[in-house]
Amino acid sequence: MKPRFLAVTFGALAILTGACGSATAPASIVGTWGPPVYNDPGPIFSMTLTQSGDSITGTGNAITGGGYQPGAPGDFRVSGSYSRPCITLVYTFDNGLVERFSGRLVSTSEMSGNAAASGCSRGPVDYFRG
Repeated sequence: MKPRFLAVTFGALAILTGACGSATAPASIVGTWGPPVYNDPGPIFSMTLTQSGDSITGTGNAITGGGYQPGAPGDFRVSGSYSRPCITLVYTFDNGLVERFSGRLVSTSEMSGNAAASGCSRGPVDYFRG
């Protein structure tokens, strides 16, 4: 193989494998997170996350109503992982529904990505630490 081809191949591989590794991304996602609230009287979705290494756990509550329609109302447990800046969360609701979130920590107070419930995408989702 030619040296130029090898350099391009290994360079692309380094970019792909390093896409979810960033020393400059915030080290922690610990805290209480929810969506932005647009003219609603109070929070309608909230989750509190804890972190041990790359493992994420937590609890939350979703209330149907307002400008945000979660996949299911009620209490849920959170599990997942954080490999700076990439986040994967699984929400397991008390009624059995499972939702998944996959995204990135954009700043110390915002994560952005996509959510899906039972294989159906709900599309883009932004959460803010408050």
